[in-house]
Amino acid sequence: MTTCRRTRAAFPKAGNYVIRVFAKSRGVSGPLEVLLVSGNRRTTLTRAGEEFAADVSAPVGEYVIYAKYGAAGNYLGLLRYVGR
Repeated sequence: MTTCRRTRAAFPKAGNYVIRVFAKSRGVSGPLEVLLVSGNRRTTLTRAGEEFAADVSAPVGEYVIYAKYGAAGNYLGLLRYVGR
């Protein structure tokens, strides 16, 4: 997996959040799969058209959203955020 270095976000407090990801850029097909990773915990987001979503808990810690483009592609880090 490739780690993202440019996009960051922070939740204001621990709690439950709905995460929605629109991960498509011009001229590129959308991702086949989107994952939320925190340590050893992985959550696969559900696809609805070109949008992916999941209900997740955001306890203290770092999370990264990864997307996989193409059947043989690697996962690319889209967003890193921190639950405080």
